[in-house]
Amino acid sequence: VCEEDHGFVFTCSDDCSFKGWDERDLSNPTFVNKQHEAGVTCLSRWPYDDNLIMTGSYDKHIKFWDIRNMRKCVNDVFLDRQIWDFKFNGDLLGIS
Repeated sequence: VCEEDHGFVFTCSDDCSFKGWDERDLSNPTFVNKQHEAGVTCLSRWPYDDNLIMTGSYDKHIKFWDIRNMRKCVNDVFLDRQIWDFKFNGDLLGIS
């Protein structure tokens, strides 16, 4: 999964990580985050704040991250099922 924004690309992976890449140099990620306990299946910008991204995982967590400081999530929502994907439709967030 890949999300692009203003010269920066985010990717997520089954190895429990998601990464940030500067488009000017894709040889090494700007950061690697492994704070999920299972594969990261989806990643998206939060549409109401340009500084937030959200990640979903098989570990049943949706985590919110401030892109200015990726060391610690700013919110962690636990659901009773694995997160496969999420999509925004207007003001609604659909989770599958």
